[in-house]
Amino acid sequence: MRCIDESIEENYHLRFSDLTAKSHDTAWQKAVSNGEIDLLDVAKCGGAGNDMIEYIKESSENRLAAFE
Repeated sequence: MRCIDESIEENYHLRFSDLTAKSHDTAWQKAVSNGEIDLLDVAKCGGAGNDMIEYIKESSENRLAAFE
């Protein structure tokens, strides 16, 4: 709830176009229309370092391997 309250306080005054510009980064722009946004793109846009990117890749590969 605290995070939601902080987000409202930070963004309530923004116009729709400003909010869209703020929330639609390159991860969103690279996604296929109505498709999924790539998890690695989201992580990179969020500032994840190389170690975290590698961890996400390995975790994703392990999760997929478990269901094949």
